[in-house]
Amino acid sequence: MKNIIPILILFAILASCASNKTDLKPTEDTTVVVVVPNTPVQRTDPESDANARIRSSISENVMMKARISIDFPQMKNSVSATIEMARMDSVLLTISGPFGISVGKLYANRDEFVMNNSLQSISFTGSPTDTTIMKAAQLPLSFDDIVTLLRTALPNKRANGSGMSDISDGKLLGYKRMDEEENIVMDATFGNHIVVFGLTFAKHIVLDFPLLGGKVTLDMSDIVVGGKLSSPMRIVPPKSYRVIKY
Repeated sequence: MKNIIPILILFAILASCASNKTDLKPTEDTTVVVVVPNTPVQRTDPESDANARIRSSISENVMMKARISIDFPQMKNSVSATIEMARMDSVLLTISGPFGISVGKLYANRDEFVMNNSLQSISFTGSPTDTTIMKAAQLPLSFDDIVTLLRTALPNKRANGSGMSDISDGKLLGYKRMDEEENIVMDATFGNHIVVFGLTFAKHIVLDFPLLGGKVTLDMSDIVVGGKLSSPMRIVPPKSYRVIKY
């Protein structure tokens, strides 16, 4: 079977190749932290009213910085990213290595995803379904998964498989996705919640993929709601890049 390197791992490899210096220091967090009292955990159906409250951020533009740590059998490394989300319509991740060296960009909307690898002049494109992104990145995430989980919201109900969520005091604490055989495909946990302009975000997100033997950890900072996004957000493969379509 062809060994496909997950896109985030590829970014981490390229980031480490960009410099042999130590990693960037974590970004200083300028977000105001609001402490919310804990209440007993409730196990809820993904379509319940409690989950609808968690979706309250989907109508707002959101920007944030993230430290993304990758822990897969292939390697362990981390990259820095700036994340921009235009409501639920599109998302742009700008990935950097040490000293702010550009590694690449990943853009997705409901019709397509495009990843430009700046250091190797390669672009990956395709439909933003979990099946296609699994082929391209070896991560079972769809566009809907990306934009909802980054916002500490629940993905939409799927036609196949099932989901289970943990919610406490209006905060999403965990979400598990199972396939049709009840195998856990993704186990997402959310911690260190904060409130920004009335919207709740998790500053620490862990996406565990048991069937792949790896996980991705995101530590968020500088969360901005309603800020000005890049214009245009959409990226295209440069003419000089080799394009791989999925």
